[in-house]
Amino acid sequence: MLQNGTLFLHASHENMGDLLMLACALEEVVRRTAITPIIPSGYNSQSIQCLPRGLYQQINYNDQSIITRGSMKIAHGTHRNAASQHIIAAQKLRTKTSIPRIARINKALDICGFAFGDQWGASNAMKHLKEYRRLTNKGVEIIKLPASFGPFEDSGTRDVAREALSMCSLIFARDRESLKHLQSIVPDTSKLAYCPDYSLAIPGGNNDARLRHEKLVIIPNFRMIDKQGFHDPTINYTEMIRGVIEYAISELRLTVSVVLHDHGADLRYASEAGLIKDARINVVLMHDPISLKAFISTATAVFSSRYHGAANAMSQGVPCIGTSWSHKYEHLFHEYNQDELLISRSCSDPLTQIKTLLRNIMDGKAGLPDTNAISRIKEEVGKMWDLVSSKLAEN
Repeated sequence: MLQNGTLFLHASHENMGDLLMLACALEEVVRRTAITPIIPSGYNSQSIQCLPRGLYQQINYNDQSIITRGSMKIAHGTHRNAASQHIIAAQKLRTKTSIPRIARINKALDICGFAFGDQWGASNAMKHLKEYRRLTNKGVEIIKLPASFGPFEDSGTRDVAREALSMCSLIFARDRESLKHLQSIVPDTSKLAYCPDYSLAIPGGNNDARLRHEKLVIIPNFRMIDKQGFHDPTINYTEMIRGVIEYAISELRLTVSVVLHDHGADLRYASEAGLIKDARINVVLMHDPISLKAFISTATAVFSSRYHGAANAMSQGVPCIGTSWSHKYEHLFHEYNQDELLISRSCSDPLTQIKTLLRNIMDGKAGLPDTNAISRIKEEVGKMWDLVSSKLAEN
């Protein structure tokens, strides 16, 4: 029997936040539906072999190969060997009846967490628009999973984003400000909905604070430099990171692990900043996003400039101090009632504020988890997947 498939779009294989969202989405779709998940080829073997429990398929992704006429066959793989499983020409599979046949890809889930807004510009939005056009011209329905959007002050970015997002049948904003930005550009607001980032609901490690080590996890982000996270251009982000490391080791007697959430730019940044050569710290580079989330759960505290680094901490009740280059951080910390732990972009002396917050966390005066917020977010994410699952089941 021919099956319909769902294509998963826009997960960077170098970014652990993207891979975490991909892992969560794959797991929910496999658990809740009989849909065949399909991911584009191009993921390195270390990353893809860690993707979740359950079956998926992988294809070479270009204009012509994702949708074919009626009887495309795709190699079948599991999360342990799918890295080498690419699309195989149908004629080579005529005798291999055990390999499932995909009638067509009729749905696409876009899992990218932030692509439409002034900070990314019209050119980035245009890349998504062109891809959406290719899909919708083939009759594929696009669902935009929870993401950040806006602002749209630039007319070029606004116009391209409006056209692209109007092609989606359902769009989730992961914060209220993003929802307002969407409402300002998407003509049909009935397709808009709110849901927190869905990766927050997936378990990583043990949430028992008694099992945590005397460890500070630092998660840097090169975007704090190229997007000028702090309004004051004289603030040196790297010197701030080094100051946090020195304070944690010398004053708080903590071990320090620097976790790289991005295997490309963040790895280059850590090398250029001299963090990799610092013998006092552990530099952690993982390929499995679930294991990375579990590692973060063992920390006493986290200092993160990465959105999903902070999300991984707070969703597991680990106190987290954050920095920001976008409104998405403010809303994330607000979701967990941890507003006081986010360093404002207008802060003139972030290092001093971070030291104070770290001391307060160690003294039990800050960062106490809000269990009600954690439970509420999981419930909201569950409702989102109920809605998405019902859409995927439609022919």
